Amino acid sequence: MTYRNEILLNAKDWLILEELQKNARVSFAELGRLVKMSRPAVTERVKRLEDAGVITGYGLKMDLSKVGLPITAFMRLRGSCNKSMTIFETIPEIISCDRVTGDDDFIAKLAVSSIAHLEELINRLEPICEMTTLIVLNEVVKERLISPSLFSKE
Repeated sequence: MTYRNEILLNAKDWLILEELQKNARVSFAELGRLVKMSRPAVTERVKRLEDAGVITGYGLKMDLSKVGLPITAFMRLRGSCNKSMTIFETIPEIISCDRVTGDDDFIAKLAVSSIAHLEELINRLEPICEMTTLIVLNEVVKERLISPSLFSKE
């Protein structure tokens, strides 16, 4: 089976996407000014990108330490947790979870208030699956903007 990207993005689409990644709250008038398009034209482009599923939502970024969750950790999960993966949706400390290839089945990102909180979470998950826990010391690369420069020019 061959997979193709059905959405063809042009340079203006990429400019719009880059600006919205920087500031999703920008007004259509300001967005139009930034990408050198009229407000109605940029509004129509954004709507088309939303309808095509390229833009799937708008969000908020938080400093988790300022809301009482100063510890970020990753958990590599494997073993019988494949049968119990719906439990991940019920654990609020798991802020994202991806199914992966390799020796592990899942990698979950966690936000916890303390080492004791992390230990309690580990104790809850131990009966369900094998795990390796990694505590984040420092975020080296912040969430990066997606731009056409990431794609090879083949």
